[in-house]
Amino acid sequence: MSTLQPFLLILTLVLVGGCARVCARVYARHRAALPSDGTMQRLRRAATSGEGAASEKPQESPGSAGSGGRGSERPLEEKVISEVLGARNRPLAVLALNELTTEVSIALQDARTLPPAVGRVALLGGTALGLTAMATALRNEQGATAAMWGGACLLLAVAGAGVCGVYGRLARRAAERRREQTRELIRLLERRLPST
Repeated sequence: MSTLQPFLLILTLVLVGGCARVCARVYARHRAALPSDGTMQRLRRAATSGEGAASEKPQESPGSAGSGGRGSERPLEEKVISEVLGARNRPLAVLALNELTTEVSIALQDARTLPPAVGRVALLGGTALGLTAMATALRNEQGATAAMWGGACLLLAVAGAGVCGVYGRLARRAAERRREQTRELIRLLERRLPST
C-alpha cells in the first residue's frame, strides 16, 4: 500500500499539469490571433484609404510579430478588409463583416469559458486524488503519511487551478482587446460599404 500514495501524487501532477497546459495553449491561441499595434495601424489605413490591405503587405516580413504570430498567414481582419473593399454589392460586404464578428465572438466566449472549466477539473480532480491518498493512509493507520501525501495532492490541485485562472484572465484580456480592435475596424469599414 505504500506505493499507492506516490502514484496518486504523480497522477495528480499529470492531471494538473495537463490542465495548465491546456489553459496555456488557449492563451497562446488568443494571443496569436490578436493583431499587433503595427498591423492594426496598417489595417486602419487600409480601411480608411480604400486601398486593399494586401497592397501594403510587402512592408512587413512574413515571420514578423505583426502577422499575429502565424507565419505568412494573413490575419482574418486583413482578409475581411480586402473582401469588403473589393465587394461588388452590399450583401457580400456585410457577409464578410459578419464573418469577422462571429469569429471574434466565438473566440471571446471560448476565452471566457474554457480556462475556468479546465481550472475546475484541475481543482476537483486533484482534490479527489488527495482525499483518496488521505483515506488510503488513514485506513492503514498512518496519520502523518495521510497528511503528507494528501496535502501534497491538494496543494498541487490549488496551484493548478490558480495557474488556469491566470491563463484564463490573460486569454480574456487578449480576446477582449481583439474585440475592441475589431469594433473599430468594423466602424471604419461600414462607411465604405457599397450602396447597393
